[in-house]
Amino acid sequence: MKKVLLSVIVIASVIGCKNKPKDYATFSGKVTNIDVPADSVYVFNPEINYSKSIKLNPDGTFSDTLKVKEGHFIFKIGDEYGRVYLKNGDEIKISTDYPAFDDKLVYEGEGESIELNKLSLEVAKLAGNFFDNDGLLEQSTEELDQSKKTLLNEVDALFQKYPNVNDSIKGEIKTSLNNSLVSLSDMVQERKNLQEKFVGKPAPQFTLPSIDGKKVSLSDLKGKPVYVDIWATWCGPCKAEIPSLKNLEEKYGDKIHFVSLSVDEPNTKEKWIEFVKEKDLKGIQIMSENDWRNDFVQALEVKGIPRFVLIDAQGNIVNPDAPRPSASNIEETLNALIK
Repeated sequence: MKKVLLSVIVIASVIGCKNKPKDYATFSGKVTNIDVPADSVYVFNPEINYSKSIKLNPDGTFSDTLKVKEGHFIFKIGDEYGRVYLKNGDEIKISTDYPAFDDKLVYEGEGESIELNKLSLEVAKLAGNFFDNDGLLEQSTEELDQSKKTLLNEVDALFQKYPNVNDSIKGEIKTSLNNSLVSLSDMVQERKNLQEKFVGKPAPQFTLPSIDGKKVSLSDLKGKPVYVDIWATWCGPCKAEIPSLKNLEEKYGDKIHFVSLSVDEPNTKEKWIEFVKEKDLKGIQIMSENDWRNDFVQALEVKGIPRFVLIDAQGNIVNPDAPRPSASNIEETLNALIK
């Protein structure tokens, strides 16, 4: 979802003003249930070299004025990111619940940019749900084309809700979304290539230290299927899968080996250990001794994380890019291996 919020929805400037505006924008809000250290809201736009830190009160509220060049800005609270369109003279207020930051995010306020912020958020959520569907990667070309068409029709319907947003801006949204859909088609083809290359072949081997210092070899795990999670502590989408992964471990832990392979840099080993203990991560926790350059990771052509690999009880690859723990078809996939 973050990728959609921060890079998919690229929107042009809103032009025109009926009255002489204030020479600043007001940005305020409230975030409930913040469960990480956070004492500020960091607002920035790297394209214009702008940044400002706003005090975050203990109750999760914040408010400040910002003299800005009209456009989109990123705001960071704790480990979460959002996007807001700011224009001098406008008052924008956000509210959300930290554990469900994206899903609960709401924009309110006054000024021309408020409708744009609301439209951007709705399109981002719609696109986010679309791109988060692992089932897309299993679709045929014809099915994927139909899914894309459905998404674009839903976006057109959203445009009708916001008639005051400039048509040229809507066009920019559509263009950006179309570019992302082209990238999706490339991903689907890349996944098909991986399937053809690896499925049914012996899995590449690893022997790596576990969190308790013992060496763990993939060859030692034969006899049960193995579900490998390639991740890192700095990876937001990786961490988002933890609750679903824990549910799978609880349900299948006696029938499947769950292995979490961290590609954190070696000099951050203590941070990795602390994170695993703090989050009470289960399964077999191992760490690459040379981050992304690990032989197992390289052999499977991993270009992004999280990446999940499913291996059968005989040590052969079932899926080199398996469904995520949160995917709707993951239990069906695992059940097929343990019959």
